[in-house]
Amino acid sequence: MFVYFANVQKNAKVVSIDSYEDVNSYDELALKKAVANQPVSVAIEGGGKEFQLYSSKNAKVVSIDSYEDVNSYDELALKKAVANQPVSVAIEGGGREFQLYSSVSFQSDFIHDLGKEGVPIA
Repeated sequence: MFVYFANVQKNAKVVSIDSYEDVNSYDELALKKAVANQPVSVAIEGGGKEFQLYSSKNAKVVSIDSYEDVNSYDELALKKAVANQPVSVAIEGGGREFQLYSSVSFQSDFIHDLGKEGVPIA
């Protein structure tokens, strides 16, 4: 699990994800089509050494100041990482649990172990 700390300002807006498109990273034409006329978010594999970002004129800029990789099932480490910080959580989209979820909130064993109801998915 990755926990990201981002600069949050007073007038920050909430963003929801309506859908996503998995695009082959070696297909430049498909990448350009995927980002045409829409804001862009990119998930970068942690072990990757390089990535390429295509953006459109409508894209908003977001900066990530730092991040912390939190071990799974370590509630104390998670509490320390999120104490007094704005947080974004990345859910592995390729995981079977996420691909087969069928409600408004995504739930997994880890979330239930922490006593949480789930992660809302818009």
